[in-house]
Amino acid sequence: MTERIKKLAEEAMTKDFLFPSRKTTQFTDNNNLNNPICVAKCLREYLLNQDVLISDGERLGGGFRFDDSFPSDAYHKAGHKHARAFFELHSDYQPENNPVCFLDWDHYCANFPFILENGFNGYVKKIEIIKRKLTKDIEKQQFLTALDYTCETIKLYSEKVSEEYEENGFGEIAQNCRRVPYYPVKNFHEAVQSVWFSWLLLPDSLGRLDQVLYPFYKQDIEKGGIDRDTAYELICELFIKVFAQHGFWEHRSGDTTISVGGYTAKDEDGFNEVSKMLIEALTELPTWRPQISFRYTGKTAFETFKYITQMNIKQKNIVFTNDEVRIKALERIGIQHEDAVNYTMIGCNEWTIMGKGNTGSQGFFNPLHSLEVLLLFHPEEFERLSTFDEFYSCYASYLNEDVITMMELTDAYFDAASQDMNVLTSILVDGCIEKALPISCGGAQYNVSNWSCNGFANIIDSLSVIKQFVFDEKVFSLFELSDMLKSNWIGREDMRKYILKKGTFWGNDNAADDIVKRFVFTLGKLTNLRAPKKGGVYRFGAYIGYNESNVSMGKQTKATPDGRHDGDYFASAMSAGVGKDVSGITAYLKSVAKIDYTTLIGPLAVNLKLEKNSVEQTDNTEKIAHLFEAYFKMGGLQLQPDYLSKEELILAQKNPEDYRNLRVRVTGFSGLFTRLDQSLQDEIINRTEYTV
Repeated sequence: MTERIKKLAEEAMTKDFLFPSRKTTQFTDNNNLNNPICVAKCLREYLLNQDVLISDGERLGGGFRFDDSFPSDAYHKAGHKHARAFFELHSDYQPENNPVCFLDWDHYCANFPFILENGFNGYVKKIEIIKRKLTKDIEKQQFLTALDYTCETIKLYSEKVSEEYEENGFGEIAQNCRRVPYYPVKNFHEAVQSVWFSWLLLPDSLGRLDQVLYPFYKQDIEKGGIDRDTAYELICELFIKVFAQHGFWEHRSGDTTISVGGYTAKDEDGFNEVSKMLIEALTELPTWRPQISFRYTGKTAFETFKYITQMNIKQKNIVFTNDEVRIKALERIGIQHEDAVNYTMIGCNEWTIMGKGNTGSQGFFNPLHSLEVLLLFHPEEFERLSTFDEFYSCYASYLNEDVITMMELTDAYFDAASQDMNVLTSILVDGCIEKALPISCGGAQYNVSNWSCNGFANIIDSLSVIKQFVFDEKVFSLFELSDMLKSNWIGREDMRKYILKKGTFWGNDNAADDIVKRFVFTLGKLTNLRAPKKGGVYRFGAYIGYNESNVSMGKQTKATPDGRHDGDYFASAMSAGVGKDVSGITAYLKSVAKIDYTTLIGPLAVNLKLEKNSVEQTDNTEKIAHLFEAYFKMGGLQLQPDYLSKEELILAQKNPEDYRNLRVRVTGFSGLFTRLDQSLQDEIINRTEYTV
């Protein structure tokens, strides 16, 4: 790391890189902000009114944040008053109001390849073509005019930034800002500058950054226009600025995600020299954003996989995903192959099609609620349920009712969000120009409503307990089970211990995997009941996101047949139940790899807690890499290992001042352990710790 980069990183971790925002004063009345032209004028006033903070040593220019005075980027929902108001009533802010489901935060990714190749001037040309096709539709003409006006605003803002850098003696930055992102990129430095500028307009995922930048890097290297060290410095500076834009005060890592590797448009493995530089920058810098998802392919060289494993041990903000499984799953829901190949991970393990999708996590769903309703409040059903098949069908009917509730919430949220006039992000995501429809109204080329099925292991284990002890072994009846759950196991702790000792639980490569197969099939069937109002399809996954939804949903859920007490947290994402995966790491990974991910394609996180000392004492990197590779070859979709010591975590919980910098992998993000809620700390401490 050069002294210049080291200094920038240190500054980013201690102070704000940006001046306070200057609010817009135009058209702030809500009625006016439903008009796309008014929103576009607000955007121009706002951007041209922002001061530019110029720092010694920087080579990438510009920087700003949007405030909440008008609708700007769809990720922050800045100024999206209707969406925000509805979200706050139906999210983890008010979890007690949502025992079945609550909303999650959307993530997006701009079309960086189009911007670098064509510039915003390319959007102007595209808008003009569509306008000529829609001459009779006044409303759509007005929307497209607002998009065109906004593209010109980007040009004016870039010129303003260029002039300020020129006046302060930063000629190289001034020259680059004068050209990009409005015009096509000519070299690697311009490419990084264009990505930075464009990302500020939608400060979320950076997409397939290695594939976006590599053509310009290769071109400049071959022509002698740049060397590797200079290119690496620019990448480091980009990472530092991305980190700083979200603020050093945010200790979590999941806002900004990059994907590296994966298949190219020619179906070749795409891991390249820029991929490696991105990994190195993430590992070397002291900052904790962005985070990286490595896309494994069947053509990935083992040496590459081993390298990623080594870097993953050093830097927990690297996770793995499997192209062989994910691309097929995306094609199954109607995404064209050439677009499916260009998927990128966003947020906390959500996914989207780079620059073409509105597919992030819609929310969190509680499949244990319908089981609770059946077992605790409908004993009249029990007499007719003489087999597990009959019981499961009955449960599925209650699950169906909750899925409909989830779908109704999705559509109600869309109705609210579509009242917000989004102009800016509607330029950056394909489909909105072509349809002349805002992204907030379903304008994206690909729309998917993805939901996380929380407590995945808990529902599988609960169903397994019912099958084993009620129907197969007839240890107790449904009536007796209902009474035990109503009493929260009080007075029946002996039976609870018997269940935990003798039960067949998921994560052990056993018969519980058959219940998983059945349950996932049911989820797939239920998601096809109807389409979301915004378009596309519904799909389930399993992760927890920033909001610790496994904790909040657990607090609202009564005792469950898997031995869980009333109010206990759920198993996190795709983790096995606490203490229930007793057959070792290989059995757990085999269970996870058997799942049909062409159905369970929503946001998904497979946490793997590896005992820290077993990795550090012996060089087990190659052994670990072979294990991970075998898991992907068996069909695993995602993997996020963490290397922790249970003893250290317990000490950190007791003495937080001594462990203020201890970072842990939570689910789709990492965070400072001592700043997490105690319930979440307990859940991480109690995750199964595997020894290599």
